[in-house]
Amino acid sequence: MDNEFNITIFPVRHLSPRASHELLTLCGALCPDCILIEAPSDAAELLRALVGPDILPPVAVLAYTSETLTRSYTLPLAGYSPEYAAVRWALEHGAAMECVDLPFSAALAFPPPPLEQNGPSAYDLCAQAAGETDFDTYFETYFEHGEDYRAAALAFGETLRKLSPPDGYTFTRERHMRRRVRDAEARGYQNIILVCGAYHAPALLGGGGTSASESMTDMEIEGLPYVECALTLIPYAYPKLVARSGYGAGHNSPGYNELLWKHRHDRSAVPAAFLSAVAAHLKEVSAASVADAVVLAQTLASMRGRPVVLEDLRSAAVTVLGRGDGEVVADALNAVEIGAKTGSVPSSQWRAPPQDDFHRQIQALKLTRFLTDRGDELILDLREGLARRRSVFLHRLRALEVPLAVPGPAPRAVWKEVWTFHHTPETEIALAEAVTYGVTVEGAAAGALEAALAEVADISGAAEIVGQALRCDLPALFAAACGALRDGLGRSDDFIGTVRAADALDRAMQCGMSAPESTRDALMPLLQRLCLRACLSLPTQSRCGGERAAPMAVCIQTLNRLFDTYAMALDAAHWREAVAALAGSTEANPRLSGLAFALRLERGEENADALSSEIYRRLSPAFPIRYAADWLDGLASRNRRALLETPGLWERLDEAVAGLDEERFHRALVPLRRMFSRFSGQDRRQIADRLAAHWGAERPPWADPDAARTAGSRTAGSREVSQEEQEILDELRGLEIF
Repeated sequence: MDNEFNITIFPVRHLSPRASHELLTLCGALCPDCILIEAPSDAAELLRALVGPDILPPVAVLAYTSETLTRSYTLPLAGYSPEYAAVRWALEHGAAMECVDLPFSAALAFPPPPLEQNGPSAYDLCAQAAGETDFDTYFETYFEHGEDYRAAALAFGETLRKLSPPDGYTFTRERHMRRRVRDAEARGYQNIILVCGAYHAPALLGGGGTSASESMTDMEIEGLPYVECALTLIPYAYPKLVARSGYGAGHNSPGYNELLWKHRHDRSAVPAAFLSAVAAHLKEVSAASVADAVVLAQTLASMRGRPVVLEDLRSAAVTVLGRGDGEVVADALNAVEIGAKTGSVPSSQWRAPPQDDFHRQIQALKLTRFLTDRGDELILDLREGLARRRSVFLHRLRALEVPLAVPGPAPRAVWKEVWTFHHTPETEIALAEAVTYGVTVEGAAAGALEAALAEVADISGAAEIVGQALRCDLPALFAAACGALRDGLGRSDDFIGTVRAADALDRAMQCGMSAPESTRDALMPLLQRLCLRACLSLPTQSRCGGERAAPMAVCIQTLNRLFDTYAMALDAAHWREAVAALAGSTEANPRLSGLAFALRLERGEENADALSSEIYRRLSPAFPIRYAADWLDGLASRNRRALLETPGLWERLDEAVAGLDEERFHRALVPLRRMFSRFSGQDRRQIADRLAAHWGAERPPWADPDAARTAGSRTAGSREVSQEEQEILDELRGLEIF
């Protein structure tokens, strides 16, 4: 392909160690006097600062607007990134270095790009055409280990443009890059290397759908959209470099890439280095096993007719080091493939506004001593002004997902909070990226929660944000979240979602002294509406299958607790009616009916006579054995102490079981076993004592294994006990019920 410029174009993948190695080799051969890089043109000074002695990659250039609704742009770089290698070479050899892409001030002024459409991307299509399962494996096979990287990358760029033609914004970028290249030539540079993404290389060579004359004019450059923005450097971490969207410039294995970079002069050393690193994370793995894994990886690669790639190393690690069990080596593989490396920048020189605000507040709130990774604990008494301000600050950081302090389990006292601190480099990274939502911790927390509120799918999500807004002392957001919850109430009839929303409001109202009493009181009408709606929907939604019954049971107990906690504010009559209807229903899930009956027993609304009749009814032939088992399981899932202390309950249960005919008795054994399994050994002994007194015996006859076998034979009638029946009796004895 003809090149209209007097330059050498070098196409790269932005996180490719092979691209970096080949670029340095090319620079050594050509000794360019100018290196141009596809990066925002106003980022050149920050890129030069990257190679300073106090900066350790991975790092990122962060640009952000000063608008109320902040927009940001992050350009991450690892130590093996081609752009980083180009900047370092230029500064070490006295060459000029310039950036040629649209400046951040223009890029941030353009509308955000549309979300990627469903279906395979151009990168995925290339991998599929080559017979590979994913793009990373494809790229490693044909580029990281290929023969002629530059030629392959140029051809790859042409293919990408055919599969995914450039849009208007891409053409604008490329025309700007072409203008910057012409400007560099006009300044007299004779030996220029342009480092750009493979996708853009055809356009800058004169093809790719962009004519040779299509570079920006002075008028067009002056007419570019513009927005005020600020730039800074922030530390970055390997886990954040992991590509999640399928974008071809990203990479899922930055730790492995660093290994490729380290062994760039001898790639044959990579398999042993990788598998040794995996083995170091495992227990009792011998050097011989590592050697066997290396041989297996090499064999797999040979069978596939390619060099050893990460896919082969994973397979070898699972087969040899994990003995065929992927779970054994999963964490070790993750640790080596992704890595945990975190970069650093001088905090005194480079800080985003949320970082500045964070450190100001840390000092004002006297929390400086907690900026360590020791796991120090802080107990807050929310009756004190300083403690309340600290609580609000820490909850705002939680809303921003800034990893600094984690709250412990909720203490009994509502005025108390316990926090455990771990300040790490990831804390500063998250703070810097919080600029996406605002320039202060308070503003960013409000922005993050506003964005979350816009995405909530149900009323329970809105209720959670109500609680977060209350704990973060964000009145405007609190009002908006309450409004969203009220609006959602009119559209939702889901019992589980309604109860979860009510539970979230309860937790919000229990947040103690960190919010005004009037604000917490404003939640009571919402809680009342939620609880009433839950009561009305319970009878219908309790007619469900076993999979839904478990979360339904949790929500029923939650709702019962709420009616106990707020007995003076909630209308308990609706709850009693709903529970009574559920307890007597034969259409509802039996586990839920049993739970409802247990609740009525606790409240004294049912007695032992009613329980005896209900047990007898539920064990009747009209219901399958599974139904009876689930009903008894639901009955015993609630306050077993109340069941133990219900007068006459166990005597009536004994009478009900004794009144069963032979067939129904055998049907009852399994559900009875399940019910008794919910009680502790001490509880079962107490039941045994009560039944012993009822029988007029010093000890239950079933306490003796021989007697139990005799009893089992007797209950089976004159016939001989079947093997299945004997197994059931043996299982019951194994439970040590008495």
